Amino acid sequence: MPPCTYVHRHEVGSHYDVLKNVVYIQTIKLMQEAHPDGVVLIDTHSGPGVYDEVPEAYHKAANKVIERNLNAPPPVKKYVSILNKLKKEFGDGTLPGSPLFAREMMRENDEHRLVDLFEEDVEGLFEDAVFQQADAYAPETLDILLPNNEPLHPIVLIDPPYDDDQDWFKARALFESILDRRPDATIVMWIPFIRDHGQRWSYAKSLKELAKSKAKVGRYYCTIVVRKDQLEGGAMMVANATKDLIDVVDEETLEWLAGVMNQGKGKNQRTCYDCVLCEYPSG
Repeated sequence: MPPCTYVHRHEVGSHYDVLKNVVYIQTIKLMQEAHPDGVVLIDTHSGPGVYDEVPEAYHKAANKVIERNLNAPPPVKKYVSILNKLKKEFGDGTLPGSPLFAREMMRENDEHRLVDLFEEDVEGLFEDAVFQQADAYAPETLDILLPNNEPLHPIVLIDPPYDDDQDWFKARALFESILDRRPDATIVMWIPFIRDHGQRWSYAKSLKELAKSKAKVGRYYCTIVVRKDQLEGGAMMVANATKDLIDVVDEETLEWLAGVMNQGKGKNQRTCYDCVLCEYPSG
């Protein structure tokens, strides 16, 4: 990887973080509607839950979205309402991570399961959440994330740091192993577009092929590109999405996000977006 292009912890509140949580929230909402008896929210790289520093990326992305929220599409409004609630709960100098957004979406009959190798606890979670310090990529951890007898429908967020080349391959293997165990599991996965990186084009293609061969229902895939260097943008892959996801996080939503969070100027301006829903025969 080229040096100084992408440091995961510096991207809280960035365009990547906004897109991730907009898609994650709506995936949870639609899956809860499809599974009224309960879902289990599983986060493979939970992070600390609450970040005590607000990086510069926040002011270029999430803060712009908050400022323009009155004219935002409904999925963005939902994200902003949760973000503002959590900022008020923990203080303006903090930012919530994905476990806190999931916490706000929980119902009484849902469960919450988190893993992170580098954290000893996850701040801000209610007492019913289960956290274990473990390596999400270790084969034995799959029994923690997704036991064979799991009665609830799993929604798995895979949001790894991608901080070395092995992380890319390990995250892909985790994606595959989850679908091998539960072909109907819903997986929400972040894919970074890092300029000049060797996986810039091939990684998303390989995940699409994996989902096509192993996902029982199909996949939703959306992209957003808002700058010309470093972390240009990224994609969200949702394996086994509901048919309605593309009608909720649609091209209008992505166009609005890309326009608001665009970080290019003049000839360097680069803004694009796309989304697609592919269905596969149930087996």
